[in-house]
Order: sequence, then structure tokens, then C-alpha cells
Amino acid sequence: MAGISNGDLADLLATRAESETGFRQKAFKRAARAAFLWPEEASDLLTGARSLEELYSVGPFIGEQLRGWIEHPPARSAARDSLRRDFLTVAEARKILARDPTWSERLRGKYVVEPVFEQETIIIAELDLNAVDREKMTLDVSGHHSRPDIFHFQFDPGKGQI
Repeated sequence: MAGISNGDLADLLATRAESETGFRQKAFKRAARAAFLWPEEASDLLTGARSLEELYSVGPFIGEQLRGWIEHPPARSAARDSLRRDFLTVAEARKILARDPTWSERLRGKYVVEPVFEQETIIIAELDLNAVDREKMTLDVSGHHSRPDIFHFQFDPGKGQI
């Protein structure tokens, strides 16, 4: 049953929302956005005989839609919608991080150049392109990471996973 990911389900939910109206459209849109934040793959819940309603923004109606797509994945002619294509779901990110439990020991970040406030300026810096991957781990504390309505970060050093 693990053939369809939460990202694929998000795309199916968003596509279905386009053909719905009223409260059903809102329910499909809400579930489509929430699918990226589900901590486990929805298909894994079904494999473990658990309820899809454990997932955020999934009630009985949306749960039945998801169950149908998971048990009988629809033929997909195209990749994910361009709005969602380049994003990992939380479940996908956890699987990637679980492959290398030592990732947290290498987590670090620093400014390439100091930020400039209260004036317009052009910042020019010479970069070591080999350091780009290391610097990608720097958190943007003033951006989307500080919005608890769309981002939740939790780390338990005893478990070694997010």
C-alpha cells in the first residue's frame, strides 16, 4: 500500500478541491495543505490498521477519499503541480534524516556577510561553493520558520530524529 506519498495525496486533494464548492472545497484545500505536515505517510497508517482521522485536517469524508486513493491509486499522467513539486513532506524529510542519524552533529550555520538593516544596499560576497550544502542548514529565524501556523520543528536529542 506504500505506493502513494503524502505529497501525491496533497496534489490529488488540491485537484479535487478545484471541482468542489463550499465547505467541501475548503475541506479538500485544508487537507491538501496539511498533507505536507503529516508526520507519517497516510499509506503507513492504513498498513498498520490505524485510522486516517489521526491525521490533521482529516475527518470521515476526507478519510474515505484518501483511503480510496491509497488502496487504488489513480493513474497519474503528470508530476506534481508546480506549486508543490519541489517541497518535501515532513514524512519524507524524516525518512531522509533517518538514513543518517549523525546529521544533527553536523548541524551548524553562520552568516556569509553580516545583514544590513535600515538602508538599501547591494551585498557582494565571495563564496566557497563547497560550503553551500553546509550553509543550507542555517535556519531563517525571521522567515517562514518563525510562523507556527505553517512550520513546526521538534527535536528530541534522545531519539536522534525530528
